[in-house]
Amino acid sequence: MSQERTYRNVFAEIGHTEEEISRRLQEVDQIFFLDEEERIYHEAGEDMGYLTDTGNDDARTEGMSYGIMMCVQLDRKERFDRIWKWAKTYMFMVEVAEREKKPPEVGAPSKRPSMGVDD
Repeated sequence: MSQERTYRNVFAEIGHTEEEISRRLQEVDQIFFLDEEERIYHEAGEDMGYLTDTGNDDARTEGMSYGIMMCVQLDRKERFDRIWKWAKTYMFMVEVAEREKKPPEVGAPSKRPSMGVDD
């Protein structure tokens, strides 16, 4: 069951017109996903796609999540499905998922990585 939701539009709140907002979103969509020279989205095979991290020349979870959110915001379901499938195929970590299913032992040290500060 699909629900229609209304979200806050910060661009409109700071004075941009709906036309300006729409035009800019279309430009960003064109550049990130379609432009042969500048795009960061690439289709892979018949049913997957990924976004390139331009600083590292690879795919990273952060960029994939931004791509997924852009697809949601712009109603691009086919692209969403492609990115989701690529991420699930190449980034999903079975051993982490299995570990997360089990409750932690009482008194066991945290398994989360250190942030390099007293956390």
